[in-house]
Amino acid sequence: ILAHPFRPRYQWTGEFPVGLDGIEVINLKTMWQLSWLKSKASFLWTVLIYPFNSRLAVLRVFEEPESELNLWDQLSQKRPTIGLAGADAEAKIYLFGRSFSYPSYNTLFSIVRNHVLLKSELTGNAVSDLKKIGQALRAGNFYMSLDILADPKGFNAVMNTAQGQMWPMGSQVPLETKPELTIQLPYRPKVPFDVIVYHNGEAIMTSNNIVTKLKIEKPGVYRVKVRVIPTFPLPDGKKWVPWIYTNPFYVH
Repeated sequence: ILAHPFRPRYQWTGEFPVGLDGIEVINLKTMWQLSWLKSKASFLWTVLIYPFNSRLAVLRVFEEPESELNLWDQLSQKRPTIGLAGADAEAKIYLFGRSFSYPSYNTLFSIVRNHVLLKSELTGNAVSDLKKIGQALRAGNFYMSLDILADPKGFNAVMNTAQGQMWPMGSQVPLETKPELTIQLPYRPKVPFDVIVYHNGEAIMTSNNIVTKLKIEKPGVYRVKVRVIPTFPLPDGKKWVPWIYTNPFYVH
């Protein structure tokens, strides 16, 4: 997995290796650094409000990882490519030559998570559970969620076929089976929201329903994003914030 492909001073150059299984679509440390470079005044305001409202402080600097998403879409059209979220946790930042405890480990590990979807329950056996989780990750059977925004438990996106088959995220789906993409939200958000379906990196459908269905008629790479638009205190106001990214379906 290629970590933080666009992090300042750590960017990948040259051709991507053939053996690359996936990329880190979300890297929190990269976001902190880009937020600092974009507006030092805004970043310092974030640090100041963090002790009083850590959730708000984190959310206000979270932005769509556009470069990583574009790279992910490009690679996925060449070969199956896993997308993951990472904390790159250190629980400290460096400003003006000093180290500050921001954000805390508790906050870091509650911000964004990879939600793995398994075909059977975990048993408590470390060997078999590790194998089960590893296989699901390698297959792309999971989605990324900004958990600090809202609990995504109950979300799912699957491809259902006319023959009664159900394909999870990360699957290779034959077009001849006449698949239908079904997206299930766990509940209706209390703020405006969008469910967006992407085909080969281009948005082709936007829905505001708890359950969204789309008949697939073309081959290609399909993925889903759910975003919401909460209201932040001044000076931010309302802005779109991504909540969920699925791993792709590969229809051929």
